[in-house]
Amino acid sequence: MKKIKKTFFVLLGIIWEWGVIPFLFYLFLQEGGRFHFIFPHSFLNFFLGIIFFFAGIFLTLSSFLTIHRKGKGTILPSFPTTKLIVNGIYEFCRNPMYLGYSFLFVSFAFLLKNIYFFFVSFGVYLFIYVYSKIYEEKSLIKRFGDEYKTYKKNISFLLPIKKSFYIKKPFYSFFLLLFLIQIIYPFVLLRKNQKIIPDLISSLMFYNSSKLEILPQDKILILAPHPDDEVLACAGVIQRAVKMGIQTKIVFFTYGDNNEWSFFLYRKHPVISSKSVQKMGLIRYKEAISSCETLGVKPEDVIFLGYPDFKTFSIWLSHWAEEPPLKSMLTKTTYVPYENAFRPKALYKGEEIIYDLSKIIQQFQPTKIFLPSPVDYNSDHQSLYLFTEVCLLDLKEKINPNLYYYLVHYKRWPIPIAFDRKLPLLPPEELKNSILWKTFPLTPEEVNKKLFALKKHATQYKTNPKFFKSFIRKNELFGEIPILSINTGNIQNLFPGEPTENSKLPPEELLEYEKNRFIRIETFNLKAEDEKLIFTINFSKPLRKGVSSSLYLFGYSKNVPFNKMPKIHIQIGEKSINITDKNKKLNNNSINITNKRNQVIIDIPLKILNYPDKLFTSVRTNLKTIPLDYAPWRIIDLQLLTER
Repeated sequence: MKKIKKTFFVLLGIIWEWGVIPFLFYLFLQEGGRFHFIFPHSFLNFFLGIIFFFAGIFLTLSSFLTIHRKGKGTILPSFPTTKLIVNGIYEFCRNPMYLGYSFLFVSFAFLLKNIYFFFVSFGVYLFIYVYSKIYEEKSLIKRFGDEYKTYKKNISFLLPIKKSFYIKKPFYSFFLLLFLIQIIYPFVLLRKNQKIIPDLISSLMFYNSSKLEILPQDKILILAPHPDDEVLACAGVIQRAVKMGIQTKIVFFTYGDNNEWSFFLYRKHPVISSKSVQKMGLIRYKEAISSCETLGVKPEDVIFLGYPDFKTFSIWLSHWAEEPPLKSMLTKTTYVPYENAFRPKALYKGEEIIYDLSKIIQQFQPTKIFLPSPVDYNSDHQSLYLFTEVCLLDLKEKINPNLYYYLVHYKRWPIPIAFDRKLPLLPPEELKNSILWKTFPLTPEEVNKKLFALKKHATQYKTNPKFFKSFIRKNELFGEIPILSINTGNIQNLFPGEPTENSKLPPEELLEYEKNRFIRIETFNLKAEDEKLIFTINFSKPLRKGVSSSLYLFGYSKNVPFNKMPKIHIQIGEKSINITDKNKKLNNNSINITNKRNQVIIDIPLKILNYPDKLFTSVRTNLKTIPLDYAPWRIIDLQLLTER
């Protein structure tokens, strides 16, 4: 029985040290996206990788078997060796197992073409030295006394130094050669690419991240609120997909025709008439086509929907079903005015947007969709995210693409606001651990072409080149905020992120008077009870004159068209409460609201929301019409509550 136990622990040790730990390092380094310096592939690198791999297997396996057969034990403290081993592989050095273990990581470096596995192999040597001095050698002296002291004096810690040893036993000179290659080769690579170490340090700043992979069988759909967002967020992805021969389409939500300031700088005179606005929309259309062609996308794979720039969020809030379409404040129309749009004269209504997006998604059948993140501060970015999520819920039985959310507008971000191709694009500090981030490394050529494509958006680039060039980094970044689920009695935190000094500051674009009135949303929680939802919102200060809080509650049901579902807006001021459903005022008595100092508690029956399967919700603070703070839209799965 004792022999069976020893054999079991020997096998367990082999699996753990030779399989599990290297595999975990593989996931951490290769798939984790933190360390992505890849050195050129060659037959020599592949050959060396194979040699190091089998040398590592030989040393580790020989060590395990020698410990088991001659030492009558295992590597585990619970079953230590009962005899001191001084011959076989242990006449070469005192730690052949760890030498082999290090060689295995070197083989990963060559076979996976990733230099950072060399650094891990050096870490193995450091660990051996510290572990041996602190514990192992003291334990061996205690167990074997002078016998071990004599062995230690005659046999080297890791590699024999004396030339005579290799003359007598030339076989072992092979391992010396491999050790020298292990030491020298990384320095050769470092000399060729001196930014590896700075990259390693900066890459450590990624926390909850993994690497985005594009596959040959993919079909990629880029959804951009405005012309230029496709370059800022996805130019590298687009280039890589085109190069791989992957079908790629780009859909622009708007023509970007509401940016009067950029048009003024471009034309040197203000844009006033609706026709002038439409002309500027067509200028941005031409810029976008040129930029997409720079990235390798053909004009026939670029689609413009033509919904009103800066007003799509208003459509989301109010313009559904029997409500009239929105009227654009600049184009002066209630429908898409552009003849080259996807569907000219489509009304500015929510169901029209869902129809267009659904048709494109169904026809193209993408496997990956890149779309704005719900944490983005820009209202058009938020609304495109929301409309797309509704479409995908409607199409759930027909298509299930992977979704990748990109961020463009966020408070004091990117960090720094500066142009530096060598810097990584890092997530906002407060969001780094609460969101699963995927990083997409770019080649220097892809970075350069991204900048060239960005400059094609001339009307926008001239307005703030410093901000635009802050996205010209060594990687692109995508984050995921999952759908939340809640059951009776549960309390769910709806506010992603952790409080930081940055998150506590007001947005930079606010005027001094507006900053003085700034009220921050500190927490946003949801509790489910029988037949009702209880929202608790905590603010940094009590609501004051002119400052209000808005809670949005939009239900989704697979059995009811989305435009027919309630869309509740609860606006709470210092001394006022206003509740509407798609602009129709509701009785305040139907929803229980408690407003006390820095906290608001809202108790809403599920019946008012028409017992939805899913709930879209967000909260924000406003100074009259000026947004102050914002809790990102979250999608809550309520089926555990509504299907009982």
